[in-house]
Amino acid sequence: MKKTEWSEFDKYTVMADKSNRVKLGYQHFLTFRVVMEKIRSMLKQPQGGSFNLTGDTYIKTPTHDEVMKCLEAVDDCRYHELITHVAHRMNMSYMLSAS
Repeated sequence: MKKTEWSEFDKYTVMADKSNRVKLGYQHFLTFRVVMEKIRSMLKQPQGGSFNLTGDTYIKTPTHDEVMKCLEAVDDCRYHELITHVAHRMNMSYMLSAS
């Protein structure tokens, strides 16, 4: 099967296996999807401002280039550090591996 036909879960599993940065399993994948949705929504925000993650947690909005690099990396089954940053700020770091 071609990579373009892989599901999101398939891509997540390959990324998790290759990077050892996120935990394997469907529950962790669901948490990863929530984090990625927040990252995608950052494209709609003005650059350089602050971004509300969880109602009371704000971070400096990453540049659109950084967000696009993260999205492209995930689509190519590669890990990007923005995932770690957002997961920690959202108190969802339990999806991350200890390494």
